[in-house]
Amino acid sequence: MHDTAMQIGETFFRNYLGEQTAGKILDLGGLNVNGSLREVAPRGWNYISVDSSSGPGVDVVLDDACRLPFATNEFDAVVSSSCFEHNPLFWLTLNEMCRVTHEGGYIYINAPSNGAYHRYPKDCWRFYPDAGAALVEWARRSGHAVTLCESFVAVAGKDRWNDFVCVLRKGTSEDHRSPRPLHHMVDCTNICVGSSDHVQLFSAHFQDMKELDMADKQIKELTRRLKKISKKNERLTRQNYQLAVQITELEATRGPFRRLAASLAAICRTYLRSTAKKVFGHRLLAPEGVNIALER
Repeated sequence: MHDTAMQIGETFFRNYLGEQTAGKILDLGGLNVNGSLREVAPRGWNYISVDSSSGPGVDVVLDDACRLPFATNEFDAVVSSSCFEHNPLFWLTLNEMCRVTHEGGYIYINAPSNGAYHRYPKDCWRFYPDAGAALVEWARRSGHAVTLCESFVAVAGKDRWNDFVCVLRKGTSEDHRSPRPLHHMVDCTNICVGSSDHVQLFSAHFQDMKELDMADKQIKELTRRLKKISKKNERLTRQNYQLAVQITELEATRGPFRRLAASLAAICRTYLRSTAKKVFGHRLLAPEGVNIALER
């Protein structure tokens, strides 16, 4: 389980179930793979984890994820994190999740909206912002009365997953006292609340698209700066080249101006040494046949 899936799951338990002291939770796809929601579930609750294969943290192995071996209205909350993307028939599983949740209970779904292709054993789906409303419509058409509390797409953490998060409530009434919404506590975009078609913090681009766009702008800016520096270095190269020639000519001076020429050559050499070091390091390209010993 990646970082944001664990963090948001813990927040769901605290915000939606925090005032209850006991109850029954079903975790669909609860195999412990680098952690599970059982670790952050409220203490004192009856927590049952099911999965399609046995392993750490699994209480019941399912023969068919579309048929849950539990009674109708049995659970206070049904959760599924990082599972729906692997389920080829997640809509049928959703029907079962609705069935086993009692009136007034909650269904929590966390599935990738964006992230790497990962077969476990298959990777079938990604969930966009309107998926929450679509899940509600499917459930109602299948005979299950549910309402959308909230849905959103979370900003990725260190593990680089953008989670689609959806909280449904069993029942048709929207007049119940609402718990603290998750989207108030999670860094997210594309927030949908209740039956409203309005999308809060709308974003047409996913986080990686924004980051690629930002990186592209940075590359263009760095390229512009590099071209500017290259032109400056070309100008200094020409100036140093000309100065090297002049030093050679001054050092070749004979007669009464020899000492003056030598002094001028020494001054020019000091300047050339400093500028050449900035442009070339310790190297200087001199004209063919011209010997410039900068370390003199």
